[in-house]
Amino acid sequence: MDGVGDGGSAMEGFPILQKLETLDVSHNFLNASILSSLNGLTALTTLNLRDNLIDSFSAEGFSRSKELEILDLSFNSLNCSILTSLHGFTALRSLTLSANNFNRSLSAILDVQNLRNLKMLSLRDNYMSGSIEGLCQLKGLVELDISKNMFGGKLPECLSNLTNLRVLELSNNLFSGNFPSFTTNLTSLAYLSLYGTIPSSFGMLSNMEVLLMAENLLEGEIPIEISNLPKLQIIDLSENSLMISLPLYDQLDDDLHLEVEFRTKNNDYFYKGKVLENMTGLDLSCNKLTESLDLSNNNLSGKIPYELTQLNFLSIFNLSYNNLSGTPPSTGQFANFDEENYRGNPGLCGPLLSRKCEGIASSPSNDSGEKETKVDM
Repeated sequence: MDGVGDGGSAMEGFPILQKLETLDVSHNFLNASILSSLNGLTALTTLNLRDNLIDSFSAEGFSRSKELEILDLSFNSLNCSILTSLHGFTALRSLTLSANNFNRSLSAILDVQNLRNLKMLSLRDNYMSGSIEGLCQLKGLVELDISKNMFGGKLPECLSNLTNLRVLELSNNLFSGNFPSFTTNLTSLAYLSLYGTIPSSFGMLSNMEVLLMAENLLEGEIPIEISNLPKLQIIDLSENSLMISLPLYDQLDDDLHLEVEFRTKNNDYFYKGKVLENMTGLDLSCNKLTESLDLSNNNLSGKIPYELTQLNFLSIFNLSYNNLSGTPPSTGQFANFDEENYRGNPGLCGPLLSRKCEGIASSPSNDSGEKETKVDM
């Protein structure tokens, strides 16, 4: 019933559907009165109320729906609602409260004591503040997203108790201190979005598949131990203040993809979550199969390694605003890159740039005897 409701009157007939297990009334104009219409749905396990006009919430309205496992209340207006009334829903394992303008502390919004069976919790894109230590009690969590809030202080070490975590989203908050050491205890972690200085112990996270840390406060060097992560497939470290030895990329797997984004039907979708290891079909029609590498706005130094020309899938390449020097490669697909790809690097010069090399030895050409990569225009 996506997109057909008005207020709450359209739901008046629902109590007679006593065997209904899944109800999706997202993207409507429903208000809080719908909750009282749900009391007869005793078999309900999935309820999607996403993107409506619900400004208050009380579980008493459908207190007989004790089998509820999945509840999505995202994109409503629950800015001051108390959700502690969820204590009766002991089967609840997925709770999404993103984009609700919550402007209170975690303890004022949720009574985590009564949500011990939660596997997924999303509080993304609110104005919540204070400590997140209460989340340490949710030891069964597999996915936790509290990004884009105003949580602050140091991350509590007790988060190391969440040993089942595979997805952890903490970016765009007001956390302080160093990169938390407890992450090395989360051995199941496959997706991490965070901030801080990356420690060498990060190389112990053998299950890490997705590492997204763009537009944070990252600084210092990227430890070479990252190249030892056997399952790492997606990494985005753009727009930070990182220093890196570019030859580190020689040690990363050839299948590594950076900043993955899907565009379809005029919408942008960014990759999140488990890597597509069970994919059975893929339709890439009406695309140009673009591959890109963006390392702009960092503190990269040294010469651009010639080995990058072996990335023959590369069609978008950006090294702008770093501290690189020498002459960029000019063979293969690199012959198509120009000033726009290297701006903000005063140490670079060569035939592809407006600054010519005067008295500076050019980067060596490929002497390995390998054939030059062809570009199909």
